[in-house]
Amino acid sequence: MKAFFDSWDEKHKKPFGAVKTSSQVSLFIETQGVQSCQIRIWDDVDGESVLPMRKTDHGFYADFRTYETGRLLWYHFILTGDDGSVCYYGNNPDKLGGEGRLSFELPKDYQITVYCDQKNPQWFSQGVLYQIFPDRFAKDAKAEDRAKSIGIKLVDWSVPPSYEKNKAGDVVRWDFYGGSLEGIRQNLLYLRSLGVTVIYLNPIFKAKSNHRYDTMDFMEIDPLLGTEQDFVRLCKEAGENGIRIILDGVFSHVGVDSIYFKNARDEHSKYHDWFKFDNSEIGYRAWWGVKDLPEINEMNPSYVEFICGKDGVIEHWIKAGASGFRLDVADELPDEFIRLIRKAVKRCGDDKVLIGEVWEDASNKESYGEKRRYLMGDELDSVMNYPLRKYALDFVMGRIPGSEFQKRFMSLNENYPREIFYSLFNLLGTHDTKRLINEVEGSREKVKMLFTLAFALPGVPAIYYGDELAMRGGTDPENRACMNWSPTADYDMHYSVRMLKVIYNDHLVLKDSEYKAVFSDDPDIFACERRSNDERILLIANRNETQSKKFKFTTSCRYALDLVKSREYIGDGQSVTIDVPPAYTALVLLKRLAPHLELPFGSERKAGVIAPIFSIPGGKLGKPARDFIDWLSACGISLWQVLPIHPVGMGGSPYLSPDVFKCNADFLNNEEIPRSLRKASVEEIFFAQWADLREYAHSKGISIIGDIPIYVDPKGADVRRNPECFQLDGEGRMRVRAGVPPDYFQQDGQDWGNPLYDWNRMVDDGYDWWMRRIEMCSKLFDYVRLDHFRSFSEYYAIPEGKSPKEGKWLTGPGLDFFRRAKARFPGVKFIAEDLGCLDDAVFNLLKLTGIPGMNVWQFSADEMERMKGDRCANRIFYSGTHDNSTLLSWCGGDRARCEDIIKRLCASDAPWVVFQLQDLLFLDDSARINVPGTMDGNWKWRCEPGRLTQAASAWVREMLGKHGRLARNCNR
Repeated sequence: MKAFFDSWDEKHKKPFGAVKTSSQVSLFIETQGVQSCQIRIWDDVDGESVLPMRKTDHGFYADFRTYETGRLLWYHFILTGDDGSVCYYGNNPDKLGGEGRLSFELPKDYQITVYCDQKNPQWFSQGVLYQIFPDRFAKDAKAEDRAKSIGIKLVDWSVPPSYEKNKAGDVVRWDFYGGSLEGIRQNLLYLRSLGVTVIYLNPIFKAKSNHRYDTMDFMEIDPLLGTEQDFVRLCKEAGENGIRIILDGVFSHVGVDSIYFKNARDEHSKYHDWFKFDNSEIGYRAWWGVKDLPEINEMNPSYVEFICGKDGVIEHWIKAGASGFRLDVADELPDEFIRLIRKAVKRCGDDKVLIGEVWEDASNKESYGEKRRYLMGDELDSVMNYPLRKYALDFVMGRIPGSEFQKRFMSLNENYPREIFYSLFNLLGTHDTKRLINEVEGSREKVKMLFTLAFALPGVPAIYYGDELAMRGGTDPENRACMNWSPTADYDMHYSVRMLKVIYNDHLVLKDSEYKAVFSDDPDIFACERRSNDERILLIANRNETQSKKFKFTTSCRYALDLVKSREYIGDGQSVTIDVPPAYTALVLLKRLAPHLELPFGSERKAGVIAPIFSIPGGKLGKPARDFIDWLSACGISLWQVLPIHPVGMGGSPYLSPDVFKCNADFLNNEEIPRSLRKASVEEIFFAQWADLREYAHSKGISIIGDIPIYVDPKGADVRRNPECFQLDGEGRMRVRAGVPPDYFQQDGQDWGNPLYDWNRMVDDGYDWWMRRIEMCSKLFDYVRLDHFRSFSEYYAIPEGKSPKEGKWLTGPGLDFFRRAKARFPGVKFIAEDLGCLDDAVFNLLKLTGIPGMNVWQFSADEMERMKGDRCANRIFYSGTHDNSTLLSWCGGDRARCEDIIKRLCASDAPWVVFQLQDLLFLDDSARINVPGTMDGNWKWRCEPGRLTQAASAWVREMLGKHGRLARNCNR
């Protein structure tokens, strides 16, 4: 007799995993030498039933419907052999599901979780969670005053936490550091830089201890943390920053000093029946025997009403701004009480959440002799995923092979309802565990591995405050040390988490898609695939700390991009092999074909010139511009890059426009206005003259490269007309401003003063304001240069009243923006101004959009010299830009060196090379257009007519001809 069944394979069980109530389940077991088969099904409500199975060519098949109410079903197969012997097929000894085992004894049962359908709010299931221990995250300027007012002396922030205990082990003095709600509010920008959308706060209600799990008053914020008004303000401003707040609901016990317990000893007190008084030494039941924590009789009607009733604890704090609760020690709360809490939470809105603290598989958890019903659809929306933490740590630390990690994780996948599985609180550390860096014995690379797993596996990635900085600490109290705000903190780790945040936001497949296990024979490898109709990402974790691994994956996809390191791989149509470095988790995006590149290697070789309209002789459209085009044509140049052509702002900057949908009237040629347009608007006349100019350029074989400045004038029409598109407060003031951190231009950074976009709101209408800008530019230009391209991945935000050094990188619209732009304007051709300090997220964006980027000789000469062949694909080489010195001045006035650089650029393998006009004319910095960070003397240079000589054009033409860059349709 032979049999085989795999509960993870839909050939054997359909649907996979947990099943909704009143749904059909199909089971198929493969057999040989078996004459009959039955399924034994058991549940704790209706007991046992035995169902016959129908024989097929290769085994036995049966359908049954689940009950109308949620419950756990347990099943195994009873097989009668051709010889009359009876065997059983059931779960494997570890009860993990998947492939089972045939035996002559009663086996372990398989589990089916039957649940009522539920829908969790997307803000939670697709969010990033950050847990804060309030006393230790951040303090504000009034912390000392609050502490003095209640007789507490704060400990210095840098001193490690400790407990002062008596001989009995009781804490006799709690150390307080002064962290506060206001301190959290002041650091919302920091949290946004990590992509945080959900803050889970450990208890904030009045208490005696620093952990505040000994509640004194559920209706009062602990005075050391602030006031209820502070909480309301925090929730409001967090909401404006796209962040929700979840509170810790500690409802199984209170503090011995609570207003409830103090008054409960009187038998006539309304609180008396809330507690469990007895004849023990302390006279009452205490949580795990801790006398400071009297247990609550949760199902007391008065207590239920206090917590769950109208204007009760739940309703009060949700009305104040909370978006849900995490239930402390859910195992010790009766199921009925949890159901009542859920009703109270959902009464405040279907978008509110209830999470449970459960340390084991919550689907089949037993506590106090009862099977719990957390996941049946009428209790919890999510649970803390402590099992994942254990499995992941066991894997990376070598305690279990990758295949065992996979089996354990698949067991959770099978047992949990899909909506809950994809909303699990994927913690790596909490106030109850060692710090993550301590768990991995100081290996920073393994911390990064674990963070990558948390962001890429189904569930809500969660960060315990400070783990993103690799803060160290053992068990309590070391794991509750004060946040390290020092400049010497581990910002390399912070950067790694930031990059994961960008990947997570760019690829929805990581937020809501199917999980597919990928098994490997290598014990050092854990792999899986996340796939949707639109995307596929392969995760490969290599725990080996000294050896790289080559992972061959069967796929028809011909292009793969490791998003973590922005490394590309090419498949052969049957498989792709990925190099996985030691102690590293790769996230490999798989695509059927490589992204289309606008300028692939082997593209037509071209040369261009940067010359804004104001800089050409005459500085006008019409004849001055046509004459300039004639000179470009004589040079053999085929690209003319102009700066923005809309009105200029402060200091004459075209990158600070007061109205991006208007034109710069100074460029109009009043002598060439036809009679038919004499009564037309300025815009109509301008665009008519521009259309004529563009047509003339095309007749000479010249394409025009336009420019979209990333930001607008803070006092301009765009902000007045569209305030909802910008990050403004209720009074219309900027909450944050644009700029850049310290770099090679300015050691203190730059504060540009522009308002920043509210991308989270803009996405709601498909970035319509931006799409209108692109539409306008696509009608004016042949190519559209995107200013400050990196800000589409992440943008730098400077808080109001702070210096650029205090700014943070926040998440931009990323791939979604360009998908929508390409769908709406398939013919638009972008160029990325991808200068500055770039990261792998920006490189990913460039590769996946196929948008060509820029290399500037004055910034990266050595790199450009090394770039050969297809390394130059999709790159445009520049001698300099309007923000640089002229090449001659950069060369210290050495004309021969300047000529040599121009010739090297022309000889390079880059498809396009672009020069400042001043560089081709060998002008010094008296002809410089702009000095970043300064306001005076910029945007004024204009070329003298006598400089555009035949000799100059002949020199350029000869050089371009020698290197194959002459325009195809130019004057001979």
